Amino acid sequence: PIDVLDAEQEGGSNRRGTELTRRIAREEGRDIQVTVGFSPRDTAAALRGANGTYDLALIDGKHTDRQMIVDFLGIRPTMSNTAVAIFHDVGVFGMWPGVLKVLHADHAAKYRTFEGHWTKNRLGTGFAYWGFPEDVFRDFGPLMRLPRQRR
Repeated sequence: PIDVLDAEQEGGSNRRGTELTRRIAREEGRDIQVTVGFSPRDTAAALRGANGTYDLALIDGKHTDRQMIVDFLGIRPTMSNTAVAIFHDVGVFGMWPGVLKVLHADHAAKYRTFEGHWTKNRLGTGFAYWGFPEDVFRDFGPLMRLPRQRR
């Protein structure tokens, strides 16, 4: 199953996109549920799986550090021990301080900014991951390291 939470804040085209997604899913027999709402307030209502059952999340929200962090903290308890959370537009909106706070909030997570072989990542999309062997994502882009703490 795929569960989607979308605030539909980009106008009428966004609403038509939700309707189209629902129609295609129904016609193709796909298990996709789109819930209109805001994260983290409506996250629980949008999810059908139990805590610890989600393997992948795409966080593409309000594009502020604070919102990215609350989106992550809202979805993290539902994610499995081996999972990936993709963060869209981190670079273009300069949300690196938010990424550092996500890493501080979840010490098991590591973060990479995706680098393609044939295309540039102009938006700064990256992903946090945990529970995987060390080298699984090595070729996906540079690993972000936490700054050393001052003593």
